[in-house]
Formats: sequence, structure tokens, C-alpha cells
Amino acid sequence: MTAVREAGRDFPSETDASASSGRDRGDVAENQLARPETQRLATKEDIQKIKVWVLGGVIGGIVFSAAVAIGILKLLG
Repeated sequence: MTAVREAGRDFPSETDASASSGRDRGDVAENQLARPETQRLATKEDIQKIKVWVLGGVIGGIVFSAAVAIGILKLLG
């Protein structure tokens, strides 16, 4: 089976289009529509990791802001 590759997509060549019937392509599309998309929900462990990252960012921001404020006060004082 040969295909023409253009901008990251595969397009069937003219010889492939004649070998494949419209019914075959319709069956593929119908199967894709019938199959529900699977979604991965966040686990407790994922939420815990996010909380740690957010808390670390907040504490880091406070420390950074305090360091900048102290530096400015020393320059001006």
C-alpha cells in the first residue's frame, strides 16, 4: 500500500483509492464513532503531587519576594 505524505498526513494514492471501497472507509469511521474516548481521571496521588507543587511555588514566591524587599531596603537605607 502506497500513500502520499503531505504535512504530516498520509493520503492514499490513486491506486489505493481504487482498491479500497467506500464501504471499507465507512466501516472504519463508524467504528471510531462507536468507540467512546477513554479519559484518564486524576488519582489521589496526582492531586497530592499538584498540591505539593503549588505549595512549593507559593513558599518559593514568598521567599523570593522577601529577599527582593530586604535587598531594596538595604540599598535605600
